Amino acid sequence: MKNALHAIGEVYLTIGANRSTMGKVQIKVQSSLRELEALTDHDTDLTQGMIIKVVEVTSNGILIVEPQKK
Repeated sequence: MKNALHAIGEVYLTIGANRSTMGKVQIKVQSSLRELEALTDHDTDLTQGMIIKVVEVTSNGILIVEPQKK
């Protein structure tokens, strides 16, 4: 999971603002596309199709992501 750090991906299931609800993202980790659970500290929900960057991986393997500027 540590290989997912700083990876760029796309929101698959909406992620709630300020870690309110868990969502899912699709990112490429070691050359394979993965669908992984994610949370965000961002002030607004991250909706399907948004481009994100992984900024942290928790000890239990949940990704902390933030939206990327287009």
